Amino acid sequence: MTDDQGRFSTEHLGAGKYEVLATNESEGYSLENQSPGKNVTITPKKPHATVAVQLRTKGPLLWGTITDKRTGKAIEAFQIGFEGIDCEAGAGAYQRTDDYYYLPIPADCAGVITARARGYKGWVYTDSSNPSRPVLRLAAGERKRLDISLEPLPKELSKR
Repeated sequence: MTDDQGRFSTEHLGAGKYEVLATNESEGYSLENQSPGKNVTITPKKPHATVAVQLRTKGPLLWGTITDKRTGKAIEAFQIGFEGIDCEAGAGAYQRTDDYYYLPIPADCAGVITARARGYKGWVYTDSSNPSRPVLRLAAGERKRLDISLEPLPKELSKR
């Protein structure tokens, strides 16, 4: 975590080589689009280092909510994923903050988005302007909000 000036410090690092980079998934700065970072070497003779990290271009970001279709309440445990169609990329990690998920995805890569939760029917993204092609492609820095409502499975199916 950084202070309001973007500064941070770490303590008790042993001698060795480290890579420093900055991420903020909810703003589109993911590990994927910010790597590689700056290399720093800590030695017994030089136990402190100062490094300036410049953020690169934001990557595309999906964000929104995942709720129960019947109650409208947020679903606590879910999976949302992106699987590339015309590139070798996938994403499935997300950050949940204040009932929102954040999913950084690769730039300029068409992919399928799915959402699942135990006890609910799965969901697949469909582009309303072209329902026959259920893929999404976003450019670097582009953000798209997807609020997803999952339908509960019938009780007899959710126990399996």
